[in-house]
Amino acid sequence: MVFPKIFCGLELKLILEETIKQQSSSLKKTCDSGYADSCGVLGILYMNGQGVKQDYNKAAELFEKACNGENAQGCYNLGFLYVKGQGVRQDYRIAKEYFGESCDLGHQNGCDTYKKLNEKGF
Repeated sequence: MVFPKIFCGLELKLILEETIKQQSSSLKKTCDSGYADSCGVLGILYMNGQGVKQDYNKAAELFEKACNGENAQGCYNLGFLYVKGQGVRQDYRIAKEYFGESCDLGHQNGCDTYKKLNEKGF
């Protein structure tokens, strides 16, 4: 009988990191070819520093590309970066615009956040 190898935490972490690095390369290719969802996922990797060096500027660029491709999550994430001032100059009004666009594309969290910023006068 053959038993599967059991990985220790460090081995599993290294395997996952390598897998994410490989996926980020594939995501870059599909993003460059115009697939907005890939841009959004790649933006998350850059925002969190998973499989790539953390880079909020690059994340913002990728979320904008995703949002322009009508990816609701990309619009939402770009709004989040504007709220936090990560990779972009902090600007609640611009953030609200992106949350509104996210809402228009069907993202409930975008609607909720847009409403909250609107109530605060932005």
